Formats: sequence, structure tokens, C-alpha cells
Amino acid sequence: MSAQRISQRQGRSFSHHLMPMVALLSPISTWAAPPVPYGSWTRNAITGITAPCPTGYKCDINVKDRGILQRVLTDPQGQRYIQLIVDDGITRNNSQMTNESFVQGGGTSNNGIATKQHVSSSGATQLTSDVTLAKGWANNGKEAAVLISQSLFDNTNKKPVVYSSTFDIALHYAANTQLVTGSYMAMRQDVTNSTALNGATRATGRDVHSFVSRRASGDFV
Repeated sequence: MSAQRISQRQGRSFSHHLMPMVALLSPISTWAAPPVPYGSWTRNAITGITAPCPTGYKCDINVKDRGILQRVLTDPQGQRYIQLIVDDGITRNNSQMTNESFVQGGGTSNNGIATKQHVSSSGATQLTSDVTLAKGWANNGKEAAVLISQSLFDNTNKKPVVYSSTFDIALHYAANTQLVTGSYMAMRQDVTNSTALNGATRATGRDVHSFVSRRASGDFV
């Protein structure tokens, strides 16, 4: 049985105003990487998506239209990757989504994908969600092959309660297999009354509810 650590804290009171919780509870800073870093591109309302060719690579664009770019990257060793970027740049209901993925080309027998999806919303209710996957050739067995991070902050004018929540999960897989070698989960929830804690005068009998849980197993321990 894999080793496991669990820590939990609940029911604490604070005298300061709750700030948005948008950071990870515990750093999960690395994951199996694509051939070039995610986000190495920009989007312009006129020219669309622009992605510079990485040093040492050969780049051939085969699809380019509003909000989409697909190109073939050939690294210095001759390995080819198909990169797809989707970002229409249109915000609907204060929300926006981008997606970037890499698959190997050239008849390779090592299947897999490296992909990252980002969803965000702005306004009184702020949601951020990031999902990163690295399977097959993209999984080196050392960093997280599955990484999910979500945060929510709600401070609407319709109600005085401030609510924030973060949830993060990461999984390690042995290289080129479906064997899970480690897992990590972190969750935090905070609730407070913003009208009670915003002012300089401390409100008697008002507090903040916080719940924190962390769990790690296998090679995350």
C-alpha cells in the first residue's frame, strides 16, 4: 500500500477580510512538457494567432483562420509534431477558452498527446480552470501526467457573502504505461460576510469559515 499523508484544518476564525484564493495550495510546478512551451504564441484581433518558430525547429503552417492555427513542427532530430492552437478571442458572458495540443507525426509507433485547456471568467464571479494532460510520448514518468487546477471566487452584489474555493489534483504515471505511481489532491473553501469584515471596525461575532484538505500518495509523498 502506498504511503499517504492527510492534513485537515477546519473552523478557524479570522479578523481580516478574505482575499480571493487563486493560488495552488501546494506547488505543483512541473508536468511532462510538450516539444515547445505552452503559450508560446499571441493573438491579435487583425492578424489572428501568431506563433514564432522555435530555435532549431522547422515550422510549416497548414491551417490558419480566425481563432485557429495548426502547424507541423520538426525538431533538430527530425521528429515531427502537429501543433493545434484554438483561441477565438471572443468573450461570451465574461468567459473565454483556449486550447493547445501536440501530437507526434511521421508514422511514429509511440502514440500520445500533450494538451492544455484554459477556461476563465471575469466579473464579480471569477472562475479559472486549467487542465493539462501528457500521455504516451509526452509522459516521461517524472512529472505529473494529469494536472487539474480550478478556482472560484464569488463576491456578487446580490448577496453579502464572499465565497472562494480551490481544487487541485495531479497524477503520476509510469512512462509509457497506464500505471499510476502517485497522486496529489488539495482542496480549500472559504466563506465570509464581506460587509462585516470590509471595514476598519472589527465586527463582534462574525468570522470566516475555512476548510483545507490535502492528500498525497506514492511518489508525491
